[in-house]
Amino acid sequence: MRYTQEQTREIVGLSVETLRHWRHVVTYLRPKTGKAARYTFSDLISLSVVREVTNAGVPISGIVGGLDELFKLLSKTFWQNLRGKFIALSHNSAVIVSESNWHEVAEKGVTIIISCDIVLVRLQDELYPVIEIPSQRMLPFPPKAVKGNRQ
Repeated sequence: MRYTQEQTREIVGLSVETLRHWRHVVTYLRPKTGKAARYTFSDLISLSVVREVTNAGVPISGIVGGLDELFKLLSKTFWQNLRGKFIALSHNSAVIVSESNWHEVAEKGVTIIISCDIVLVRLQDELYPVIEIPSQRMLPFPPKAVKGNRQ
């Protein structure tokens, strides 16, 4: 499934200006311009990771090489395989790690680690919002079995 720019911005929670800026900065996103631009679900995951990173106070200019790697990496990864994993992102690299592998990437100068589960749950909440169904009113009388004539 492919998403338009408007759908992508709404799902990920980005402003028009933010997505436009990211398209200029991240090489992977540069071809995605105009009304014909379409984003894959892996692009939504990547954009959500970038949003988490920037919300944590990391400037996008400091990790731009890692972001290109992130988009390429996630474009080749099934999203189901991200459950319970983490994205380790530095200024020039991005890797998917499990909790037990953190020490290996920490030695390589990782800037930030983002939980894939947090990103996937947020996307799921946006794509499949829970609709509350009002509970049934209580009946003003107790239910009673009624016998009828059988024919």
